[in-house]
Amino acid sequence: MKSTPFYGLVLLLVCCHLFLSAQGWERRLPTGIQSAATDVSLSQEGDLIVIGKIVGLSQGRVIKLDADGELQWFVPLSAIGLQRILPLVPGQYAAFGAKPVSGSARLNYVEFDEQGQRQFEQTTILDSLSTLQIVKVIPSGNEHYLIFGYLSYVDGDSGYDFFTAQLDRQGQLNWIRTIDISTKDWCFDAVAVSDGNYVLSGLVNTNGFDRTFLIKVNPEGRELWRAFDVGIGYSINNVVEYTPGRLIAVSFLQPTNATPRVMLTHLNLSNGAVIQQYTKSDLEIIPQSILTDRDGNLVIAGNQQINNSPVTYRVTLAKLSPQAQLLWQRTYGQVNESQRVSQLVGLPRGGYLMVGEILDGGLNNQSYIIRTDKLGNSYTNVIRGQIFQGTCAQSVPERPLQDWFVEITSERDTFYGLTDQQGNYEVRVDTGRYTVEALRPNVYWESCLTPQQVQFSGPFDTLSQDFPFAVTYSCPLLRVDVSTPLLRRCYENRYYVNYCNEGTEPAENTLLEVELDPAFIVESSEPAWTSREGQLLRFQPGRLEVGQCGQIIISGRLDCDNTVLGQTHCVTAQIFPDSLCTPPGVNWDGSSIEVNGRCQGDSIEFSIQNVGDGNMLHELRYIVIEDLIIHRSGYFQLGIGETLKIDIPATGATYRLEAEQAEGHPGSSRPSVAVEGCRLSGQPFQVGIVTQSPFDEGDPFIAVDCQQNIGSWDPNDIQVFPKGQGTEHLIDADTDLEYHIRFQNTGTDTALRVLIRDTLPLNLLDPGSIAIGPASHPMEWWVNEAGVLHFLFDPIALVDSTANEPESHGFVHFKIRQRKGNAPGTVINNRAAIFFDYNEPVLTNTAWVKVKKPVAYQIVEQSFCTIDVTELQELTVVDTVPYSSVDSLYIYNVDLLPEQLITIDTSIQAGHTFLGIEWLEDGEVRDSLLNTWGCDSLVITNVTVDIPNGAQDTGPVAGLQLQLYPNPVVANLNVSYLLRESEEVQLEILDASGRMRGVMSDIKLHTPGLHRVHWPVQRFPPGWYLLRLRAGPHVKVEKFLIIR
Repeated sequence: MKSTPFYGLVLLLVCCHLFLSAQGWERRLPTGIQSAATDVSLSQEGDLIVIGKIVGLSQGRVIKLDADGELQWFVPLSAIGLQRILPLVPGQYAAFGAKPVSGSARLNYVEFDEQGQRQFEQTTILDSLSTLQIVKVIPSGNEHYLIFGYLSYVDGDSGYDFFTAQLDRQGQLNWIRTIDISTKDWCFDAVAVSDGNYVLSGLVNTNGFDRTFLIKVNPEGRELWRAFDVGIGYSINNVVEYTPGRLIAVSFLQPTNATPRVMLTHLNLSNGAVIQQYTKSDLEIIPQSILTDRDGNLVIAGNQQINNSPVTYRVTLAKLSPQAQLLWQRTYGQVNESQRVSQLVGLPRGGYLMVGEILDGGLNNQSYIIRTDKLGNSYTNVIRGQIFQGTCAQSVPERPLQDWFVEITSERDTFYGLTDQQGNYEVRVDTGRYTVEALRPNVYWESCLTPQQVQFSGPFDTLSQDFPFAVTYSCPLLRVDVSTPLLRRCYENRYYVNYCNEGTEPAENTLLEVELDPAFIVESSEPAWTSREGQLLRFQPGRLEVGQCGQIIISGRLDCDNTVLGQTHCVTAQIFPDSLCTPPGVNWDGSSIEVNGRCQGDSIEFSIQNVGDGNMLHELRYIVIEDLIIHRSGYFQLGIGETLKIDIPATGATYRLEAEQAEGHPGSSRPSVAVEGCRLSGQPFQVGIVTQSPFDEGDPFIAVDCQQNIGSWDPNDIQVFPKGQGTEHLIDADTDLEYHIRFQNTGTDTALRVLIRDTLPLNLLDPGSIAIGPASHPMEWWVNEAGVLHFLFDPIALVDSTANEPESHGFVHFKIRQRKGNAPGTVINNRAAIFFDYNEPVLTNTAWVKVKKPVAYQIVEQSFCTIDVTELQELTVVDTVPYSSVDSLYIYNVDLLPEQLITIDTSIQAGHTFLGIEWLEDGEVRDSLLNTWGCDSLVITNVTVDIPNGAQDTGPVAGLQLQLYPNPVVANLNVSYLLRESEEVQLEILDASGRMRGVMSDIKLHTPGLHRVHWPVQRFPPGWYLLRLRAGPHVKVEKFLIIR
């Protein structure tokens, strides 16, 4: 499914500004998109916003190209052709255009955003004008624009006049002023100068002769001075202020049947007087646009006539010294076609952009965009080579290695190349010194060469560097990945399972197991499964050659009745053999930890098991997290096959168990399991927590996909897994990220082509670690020099949602590692643009996560005695002590032990001695008794004194008597209690942590006397429980044990 266009080249720039001076290109847009590009501006991301027109339609269009020159979208913006563009604030632009319409001229002002959406438009109708040509737009302060060009009138002579116009920032025309010198006054350029005024250049025609011409105007468009016959030439096409107070006029002279030649004239800004002329340059072009570089040289874009033809040109870029010395010259395009440039723009780091058109009979004209390096090269130096399997003793290619990255670094830039099917790579770079290194995909390979140094002293050079790799471990390495575009209840859903052998030897008798969520009703698979046990499907791909891949598609429905909206559903895929050939750490004890969790009745049962071949030699830590709060923690040390069970009462919260592996454990396993939705009947539960933390899929042979089912949703989005904990989306600095991009054709016709551009933050993510996972349709992918990951589905034939909603969806899934050293607080943003055919893009949301501080855990066990049985529970107290680079997390496991309250009721005749006291009236004796868990129990003896006959009756003694039997209990608990007066009574059952588990009897008024209750306990799991008797203001508590 993976292929690599352009000879397998993937070029990528990292850790530098998006605008490069090292790489160029030439692009022609398809016929009908834009006939002529007239101006260009740059977005903050390095994309090109190009305005222009289309011949044959009364329409101005804007197009967007990425930094590679790849077309992103094109949209009609105005009914008037667009001629100049200015950036406003980031992401906002203003375009200016003009055209004749029904005997009058229209001046148009349009504001639009980076997606080509028109925000504001103002059109001014100039009834007296027949032509209005905009040459230059210059902001004037913060309130106005000045527009320069030439125009003609409806009812005047047939000539043209210079004009200056002022617009406010809402596009309203304040004034327009003309300068009428002759019958043909053409303005070709204008420049703002250091004294606050403006200089216009062009030609005038007097008495049938064309003459070069300069005129200086103030900000109100009023003439200050004019100069005719400036230098020798046909026209002054450009003017620039070379140094403060000194102008350079760029003209050209074209004798009959001769090639145009550029001339330079230096003038005094204050009066237009000529200072010096340079008439013998070697630059033979018609100049169109000009810049000055930091050294004061002139960079001129122009059109070179081919064979002296006035209609056949080649676009040319050249650099002249102020004295007209030609420093370099570059020509572009194909020899057998005609091109024309209209505008030159400098890039921040020294390169150039040119826009224009390829001339082909008007209706077939095409916009032409060129990007060059700082020397005007659209293509320059090349580093190429081959990566292959071989031996270090003899570098003879045995097998080419496809999809391997090459990293090329200099002091300033980092580039990446990707090998094609023949193992070849090719990367274009600027001049300078580079380190070239081939990146191995895994440790089964060893490079025979250390990173190599290469140097380019000038342009147009090619250096070759091959990289043989020897096999370090001869065995297969199987990788699996699984995902689905989305999950909807009651509808058909599909899981896509991809697998590959990325090792160095074929894999025999491979077996792939897919365990699906209990709520997923399996219907079919392609290919068919070979066996099934409940939700576990087994497939047998058989022998997998090195580099061989395959895909399985599993179809089914998500249960309607037993799921809730937003519930998380997980699938696990594992491929065998799942062994690693790399040796474990020298300190590994042979243990291997697996964790499991399930909802069992009213409890969550977690288990930690040692499934390895060795006993644990040291304690390891585990943590139980309730939603996002640490609920419990502790240590474990297990022998071979031993299991530690942890039971958690079901509350509807999401619980996650994390456990450590022993030091030196092979692979990258981080045992964890989450249980969502475990609750008592009718109780709500928390959703959306499971996907906030990573899954245990660090080893390539296992993959876990957990997604929430959805109702309505944005069909074009990007998701990141894990999503990050809490509202800050916190992740660890070593957490790998998975991105999931979904798209849907919501148009009215079949989409034949889908392009996804994902702008990766490559200063934070490692492009060499990109692992492409499942996709809904065949596609090819690559990464460009600006760090944009591309997925191209072409052809795709994606039907629209109105014709076939289920088949209108698509997706792609990939993984990438963070770069080492991402600091705490680093935010990783990612957003994608989705292009259906050649329409404007659909922008996804921004998926983001934030790197958190590392956490150092300290677990402290504490026990306390308490007399308040309502507090009887196990508590976890977490105290965070922040440091600059780490958070020290102290976890106090607090066991609150009961101080039992024991009440004894007895009667004694008056005058008798009991407990060393002679009793003459009712009373109470308090004493303490040390119980078995080390806490004192309070013993209260209520003594009732029997009064002899004839004495006054004092009435019943206040208090309760409570008995439980049998204790421990297996099936039925018998409860008896004695009331001395009428009370409202309630019997409650609590677990050992103090949580309410049930009510034996509701609040009722009971009469004095003995009462009995029989209560079945079979539905409760074994363990310690408390029976609490409330009788009016009195409370009695007894502890009992349920066993099986």
